[in-house]
Amino acid sequence: MARPPATTPKDILEAAIRVAGRDGLQATTLDKVAQEAGVTKGGVLYHFASKDELLTRMMEHFANEVEQGLVSRIADDPHADRRWVRAMVDMVFAPDAQSEKSAEGTPHGIAPETTHKFIMAMLTAFASNPALLDVIRPFLERMRGRIQAEPNSVEQVVTWLAADGLFLWELFGIARPGEPMWNAIVDELRRRSRPRSPTLEPPLEV
Repeated sequence: MARPPATTPKDILEAAIRVAGRDGLQATTLDKVAQEAGVTKGGVLYHFASKDELLTRMMEHFANEVEQGLVSRIADDPHADRRWVRAMVDMVFAPDAQSEKSAEGTPHGIAPETTHKFIMAMLTAFASNPALLDVIRPFLERMRGRIQAEPNSVEQVVTWLAADGLFLWELFGIARPGEPMWNAIVDELRRRSRPRSPTLEPPLEV
């Protein structure tokens, strides 16, 4: 089903995220974004003066949407233990992340599959243009700070790093979504992010 034409800068940014996740950041063009958004190239340039501005704003928007999604999940989570890493695992490795779906019902405006694909696109782009890290680094630093404020921060960071490692394996072509090993690792990430009884497993203090 065709998407309705983009009517706001946010619509265009989310169209750009879909294009980047599908084709890669380097191959994302104003023409492709305009086609995805259902507007003219001039319509894109009305809101964004150049491709560079569009890509920068796109990455900032993605980071903001992910952060707001994490905050939303945490607000709805009745268990404080391991809540940040649990929100991340649920957001990025959603059970239906491999099927096309709309973002309706998700706590942020980007569907899980698109989130996954865009992260892969960013990892690929960082290798050829490290300066792009400057756009996303403030978000990563905020996430690190939030996790470090938790009583079991080291355990959460280790699980988060394991999730990042799984993305690197996918980037290197040695692990693929849906394969038995991939599914087993995601199951283990979920197990490690589950809340635990403090009387049985006290949190690791730092």
